[in-house]
Amino acid sequence: TGIGTYIQSLIGLILLNNKTVDYFLLIDNKIDYLKYLDPIHLENVNLITIYSPIYSLREQIEIPMKLPRNINLHWSPHYNIPILIRSKILVTIHDIYHVIDKSRNNYLRKLYAVIIFKIIKYRLVPIITVSKFSKRELVNKLNFSKETINIIYNGIEGVWKSTRDYKKNNQ
Repeated sequence: TGIGTYIQSLIGLILLNNKTVDYFLLIDNKIDYLKYLDPIHLENVNLITIYSPIYSLREQIEIPMKLPRNINLHWSPHYNIPILIRSKILVTIHDIYHVIDKSRNNYLRKLYAVIIFKIIKYRLVPIITVSKFSKRELVNKLNFSKETINIIYNGIEGVWKSTRDYKKNNQ
């Protein structure tokens, strides 16, 4: 997915460039993360397997239970922050799709998103978003403060050789 690609693109760089920090990396039990991470990246990393489905109440209980209580910062690469955690939180919000989706088949996901976005707003959690458009959506449609939102654009992976001819991109 897009968020999965975002995480894969950043995580190795974050871990490699900050060797003096101890990390707790939450991993999905169904994904083999070791194929994305060089073992050199894992010297200061504790892997914590999460079994709960995303966007679930179980996730909201399992993550705070498994994380150490004394972490300095929890970065959530998606809006579904663990609401029971007591550390500082930084969140990346890619878009507000789950809030503005008008289809009826995702009602519970929308309700979950609305609640989490309200908590993020109430707690003044610092936000990273990936575009000016997403920042405008957060400010104009959900009344977030501009001051809590920083734009960090998505990068382009090294496999992209040319933006003019997509056939050259995977050589």
